Amino acid sequence: MKILLVNDSLRAGGAQRQFVELVKGLTQQKDVKVEVLLFSDEIEYPEIYSTQVTINMYPRKKSFDLTSFKGVSETIRRFQPDVIHSWHFVTNLYLFPLLLGKKILFIDGSIRDAHPPAQLSARTLINFLSKKISTATISNSAAGLRAYKIGSKGYVIYNGIDLNRFTKNKTSVSLESIVGSENMQIESPKVIGMVARFDTSKDYATFLSVANTISVQRPNILFVAIGEGKDLEHFKQLYKDNHQLIFPGRIVNVEAFVEHFDIGVLLSNPAVHAEGISNSILEYMASGKAVIATRDGGTTELVDDGVTGYLIDPKSEESLARSINNLIDDKDMNMKLGGAGLNKIRSEFSFEKMINEYIKLYQTLMKNGKFVVRPKNMS
Repeated sequence: MKILLVNDSLRAGGAQRQFVELVKGLTQQKDVKVEVLLFSDEIEYPEIYSTQVTINMYPRKKSFDLTSFKGVSETIRRFQPDVIHSWHFVTNLYLFPLLLGKKILFIDGSIRDAHPPAQLSARTLINFLSKKISTATISNSAAGLRAYKIGSKGYVIYNGIDLNRFTKNKTSVSLESIVGSENMQIESPKVIGMVARFDTSKDYATFLSVANTISVQRPNILFVAIGEGKDLEHFKQLYKDNHQLIFPGRIVNVEAFVEHFDIGVLLSNPAVHAEGISNSILEYMASGKAVIATRDGGTTELVDDGVTGYLIDPKSEESLARSINNLIDDKDMNMKLGGAGLNKIRSEFSFEKMINEYIKLYQTLMKNGKFVVRPKNMS
């Protein structure tokens, strides 16, 4: 079985991380041959090179670049894949005309969130064409299938996470390198972290406002906001005088930082975004950390309220502050939630489970030529 995996880039991000994990898993299968096709030469996950997979790169200079289109066509003609699995809605545009009249199974795997796009948008048009042309549509959450109104072609395959990443990185980054030497003078510091991009889809405003208030009351608590984006400088300036609020910027080896967290937080802005299965939350749970997250989208499939963490209403500073204080004050509860989260990763969100489900789907499509498996959690 030949599988061509297509993505826009491998710049650091949740979807890109999952893409690399899938490449790693598929290249270990005896009867599977894989190639990768990218529309950018940005590769920030060097471990993909260790798989020795063939990487075809056709950097595009604009949304639809005819030069890239020619390279895609040549790759398909040479490799002759049985399955083309696209991970980005823009890359679908390049694939649509090349699939016409060919016996190639096309999987649209671009649904990674649970917020429907605007009715009049390029994304909506591309999604409409994808539903018509694709053999199957994969979302990483049941909430995503519902949001995008995917019918009988829809299938949920949850993100999987390789726990070996966290075993190997336990001591690779010191706490001092994250929070600074001045904060190491704090006796028994506690670290609350949020890993997310700084834009309107994430609710850093609530996180940092609560952090600013709690830091005055509790000088032993440090708040780490990891990520980059257009709003980063705004928040850095806003809280420049509070040295308990730390902005490390963009990092790739997230697991090495998360290891030092006492609590992992992810707050979303449901007005413009709903999470699918968040990689940040997966990484918190894989590190055995209690989670506090916004109750929306696929997060409710990942976090069990009161069992693996706390789900809070959007933009609720009161709920966030209460949850943080409870978990800091109740060490046993913190450890209990973190342990339950790690167990859930092992049973439902493991790397091995994800790879097996993808292989099963590919094999089903190869055998039947159409989608036949009922989607999860959609009854």
